[in-house]
Amino acid sequence: MKFNIEKGIPIPRAGGTPRKYDLPLDEMEVGDHIKIELPKTKIDAERKILSNFCLRHTYKNPSKKFSVRKLEDGVGIWRIK
Repeated sequence: MKFNIEKGIPIPRAGGTPRKYDLPLDEMEVGDHIKIELPKTKIDAERKILSNFCLRHTYKNPSKKFSVRKLEDGVGIWRIK
């Protein structure tokens, strides 16, 4: 099998899984809160997903910190730093 070498071909953007939530964490100020309403059966699983999402954001923006808490009817996210 013969292969051709080509020059100047741009690398395609990495695929990956699209984000489940598009949260405005960059726009939040200290003391701000976001509430995500969810059915009771999904709260625990989604809290973990949202907590990881906030943690990844904090790694990229070390001056910001968030707290993710389980609520009766969903999940709450607070910016604490």
